[in-house]
Amino acid sequence: MDYSNLFKGQKIDLTCPNCERKFKIDASLAFKRNSVVNCLGCSEKINLDTTDSRKKLDKIMKDFKKMFK
Repeated sequence: MDYSNLFKGQKIDLTCPNCERKFKIDASLAFKRNSVVNCLGCSEKINLDTTDSRKKLDKIMKDFKKMFK
């Protein structure tokens, strides 16, 4: 399931693994599959591997839905 809309407009901090520049990205990118952002400093492509986060959120949402059945 795509949860990116739940986080749209919120910001999260990101640090480039190449040049260590810190910058903010839209949090919705962290919940999209295969998200890639470019570092604002060195243009390094940063792959946001969010598989674990999406799995945890899937479980939380399933448990939440069960509460209202």
